[in-house]
Amino acid sequence: MNTDTLSNNRLIAEFANHKPTIEYCVGSVKDETICYSPKNVGFDWYPEQKKECERWLSENLQRAQKNGHELIKFEWYRHYESDWNDLMPVVEKITQLDSAFRIVIGNVNTYAHFDSQKTKQVNEKPIAAVYSAVVDFIAWYNQNNKPDTKN
Repeated sequence: MNTDTLSNNRLIAEFANHKPTIEYCVGSVKDETICYSPKNVGFDWYPEQKKECERWLSENLQRAQKNGHELIKFEWYRHYESDWNDLMPVVEKITQLDSAFRIVIGNVNTYAHFDSQKTKQVNEKPIAAVYSAVVDFIAWYNQNNKPDTKN
């Protein structure tokens, strides 16, 4: 997953109030190696994962530090870019907020329309086009619906 996709998925998740899955591991950030992940040994709840990682790290501190290891927190977001089951609830939320939001999927082109000003033609696979339209809408929505901070 590239950084744009990660940023876009984080944007969508915040808009949809979807919390990321948290995972703690012991590893090295600089060489991107993971030496221990309690999720792989039955810890699915992240406070337990973190506690188990911290326990492992403290017991193996000298060796771990020598090898450049540390406690790492991962945030895993839903796959809005590739899974209709993740993306469509967000589309439904958008249509509740903006009745002008439309996505038209044709044989050749896909169009996204919102705010009666924005129309975008996207020549991509349908899910990529809808994903792009959702990201564009959320960016527009966030820009145009900022809380009033003048008070």
